[in-house]
Amino acid sequence: MISAIVVAVAVNGLADDPTANPRISVVHPGADSLKRDLKALVDLTEPNDRKQWRNIKDFLDTFMGGVNGAAPVRVDVILDNTVRYLSSFPITDIRKFRDNIDLLGIASKPSKGMFELSEV
Repeated sequence: MISAIVVAVAVNGLADDPTANPRISVVHPGADSLKRDLKALVDLTEPNDRKQWRNIKDFLDTFMGGVNGAAPVRVDVILDNTVRYLSSFPITDIRKFRDNIDLLGIASKPSKGMFELSEV
């Protein structure tokens, strides 16, 4: 079964602060659920295309190393003069997560009690 994605427009505080930037929050049940959903979609394709599942799974496993796959993932889209993203991953092993995303060309650095990710 395809997981439900919850989308909400965060208006908390907008009435109090008309200068606050609106944001859209997307919450997904987690990496394990995402992999099951993607596998179900790949299984609907032609037999030759199904061979791509191994590549997709390997990529997700690399990116999600150190992440609790059973916990929800959240992405906020912040709408101001540009579009910015704030992602929240339930990390179980920060060292493993940072090492894995580094292999994908994504740099991470501590920033305000969180980590800022960017392309290398």
